[in-house]
Amino acid sequence: MALPFDFYGRHTYAPRGHKYIKRMVPTKSWTKRQASVMILTAADGLHCKRLLLFRWEGKGAQIQKEALFYDDRVSVHFDKRAYLNTSAMLQWIDEEYTTAISTSQRILSIDLNSPLPPSLLTLDTCPTHCTLPVLKALSALHRNTSTVFIPDRMTGYLQSEDTHINKQFEQYIGDFLQVNLDQGWKSEFPGKGDVKIHKRRIIITKCVGDAWDKLHREYSNLIQKSF
Repeated sequence: MALPFDFYGRHTYAPRGHKYIKRMVPTKSWTKRQASVMILTAADGLHCKRLLLFRWEGKGAQIQKEALFYDDRVSVHFDKRAYLNTSAMLQWIDEEYTTAISTSQRILSIDLNSPLPPSLLTLDTCPTHCTLPVLKALSALHRNTSTVFIPDRMTGYLQSEDTHINKQFEQYIGDFLQVNLDQGWKSEFPGKGDVKIHKRRIIITKCVGDAWDKLHREYSNLIQKSF
């Protein structure tokens, strides 16, 4: 999901006297995207860390310093277009997905000596999901996972994130972002100081973590029923 650094709601007009009007930009061009978030929902309630991808082509030293302040409920990667790439996907599979499904499979296994039940992973046909390295990683025997793909133009009907979750999740992120800005973070609105990009990345990690926790508290039944 493309993740803006500001959430404008559905309002276009600003109060009288403002020189600038903030509005939604209809284009989805990768050159305009500042961040993306990838989520995985599970019918048993277990989940991986959210994967955040930020747009960045700078030096590593600044990122290492900035990363000390990232929320530990998310996993952060960088890409020149803020788009999921094969490297980030493989790291997510190794560090997050494998741990989550191993825990889930052992909980579901009645006898520790019996074979662990397999997991079913449903993905859309994002090009990164379909690369050969990713397919090989997902089909590794130790992951005990069957992978299926939702056909093009069908995710809005078949994928639980699209049908039930994304809209509410994005709304929560926007709400938490505004709360944090109001409680002390500088804002880019006229009359206030600008929030630097590196600070906005830090606050976005916290907002994504808070939004996902709230989603699981308030919509846990909805997540399970969406399957």
